[in-house]
Amino acid sequence: MILLRKSGIIVVDNLLWSGYAASNRVPAKYSKSTKHIREFNNIFILQQNLDSMIIPIGDGLGLGIKK
Repeated sequence: MILLRKSGIIVVDNLLWSGYAASNRVPAKYSKSTKHIREFNNIFILQQNLDSMIIPIGDGLGLGIKK
């Protein structure tokens, strides 16, 4: 459940993590963080009550609007 009013907007930064979240080549020191960011991205995109997208600007920007 998202604690956000209908038509409320959520903005999340750093969803691409210097490209590591979308890459198969992740330095070992970033692997744990990359795993968590990928998990968050999947949850964020698959929310049924949220129109969401990840915009590839900088390190990735997530934008969601509650239905």
